[in-house]
Amino acid sequence: MTKKIYINIVVLSIVLGLIILINNPYVNLLLAFLVIVVFVFSNLNSDFNDLFQNNKSHLKLLPISLGYAILIQIAAHFVLYPVIVWFTNAPINLGPFDLVRGNLKAFTISLAIGWFVGGLLEETIFRGFLLKTFESLFPKKIGLIIGVLFSSFLFGFLHSYQGISGQLLTGTAGVFLAIIYLANNRNLWLNIYVHGMMNSISMLLIYFKIV
Repeated sequence: MTKKIYINIVVLSIVLGLIILINNPYVNLLLAFLVIVVFVFSNLNSDFNDLFQNNKSHLKLLPISLGYAILIQIAAHFVLYPVIVWFTNAPINLGPFDLVRGNLKAFTISLAIGWFVGGLLEETIFRGFLLKTFESLFPKKIGLIIGVLFSSFLFGFLHSYQGISGQLLTGTAGVFLAIIYLANNRNLWLNIYVHGMMNSISMLLIYFKIV
């Protein structure tokens, strides 16, 4: 076992331990994110040095991100959601977001959380770190498949407050986000913007009581 692989296993164990064992959906992700940031910028494994690099203008990424976010939301609401509810016979539990309906203050706070937790933290962990880590632990193509499936499963699992249908829908969205990440030269910032915009669209639909 090379030093790089050993370090990757240790950091992966810490990150997964924090996510799974700490029963707070914000604290666990924040701590896991901080571990990843320290890992990347301490240069313990040079393969991760480019995790936060962006070879495009952030302004140019915004319209692309919005397009992806709209497409995923359309697919989720008009294709995936009906199929999942038919399969589970259980609607998504949006009860935790009831306070957002018609409440501008709650809506604004939810937007901020959606961008910081959903956009920055979740994309860094689930698409940026986990995919690259699993690639390093297995033959590249096999590791990539395992990484996409495992990260999407864990991503969906952590949304248990939305019920089984919410978990399945979120997990499927995780697969889409992984595909977007891989198809765009692993530009993590693009995924951060896509995820943030997806959450913004969802909050707008809830705020205006459309869903």
